[in-house]
Amino acid sequence: PTNQDFGTVKGFAFSLDISRTSYASLSLDYTFSIAEGTGSSTTSSYIAAFRNINPPGEVPKVIAPLDFDQRHTGILILDFYVPKGEFGWAEMLGANFLISFASGRPYTPLETQNLIQNDSNYGDTKGYVNSSFGPGTFRVDFKLEKSFQVGSSTVITPYLWVENLFETVNEVNVWRSTGSGYTTDYLTTEEGKKTSRANGSDWTNDYISKELDPDNFGIPRLIKLGLKINFASL
Repeated sequence: PTNQDFGTVKGFAFSLDISRTSYASLSLDYTFSIAEGTGSSTTSSYIAAFRNINPPGEVPKVIAPLDFDQRHTGILILDFYVPKGEFGWAEMLGANFLISFASGRPYTPLETQNLIQNDSNYGDTKGYVNSSFGPGTFRVDFKLEKSFQVGSSTVITPYLWVENLFETVNEVNVWRSTGSGYTTDYLTTEEGKKTSRANGSDWTNDYISKELDPDNFGIPRLIKLGLKINFASL
């Protein structure tokens, strides 16, 4: 046996930290990377050889983006905090923004997908391995809290935590026939139109519901209210 698979990851990382100045601080982390090779896992060549019928048993010989190839990722943290004994009523008030973004990951495009026959992302391809990229993601989380000293050794901190503050719709998985998390476009094909007419509107609506898989999307806006109690003086 020979080792035919290989992968390389190239890139750089950038980090910036600005210490707290006038109650505010900032932290930024950004990474650019390119992950390419002939296989994304130890079974890549085995699966490719099993599925390839023309020519039979062939494995990829051309370098392509790997499944985990994500060119751009970044996190920006903006933090605001008023120490105890300063700024009157706003003492021990904190606010935090966490902004994250990432470019889309690669996928192998398919000619068509019929989720009734096969709800996986396999089928006849119309491009090379991982030759297309899905959409990127962007999200802002926000946290607001204020601490209150109770006695000499207890601190009570009610807080508001909002994940995905702007309720951004992020497509984290896509149907490979379209590169979209919303639709496979099967119902627009001749076969899909024929099947839809034969089965009626209920079948069509069920198919559309199946396309709108919640796993294809990131979290909606989540609002959390909480209370922290620390038995130690500040």
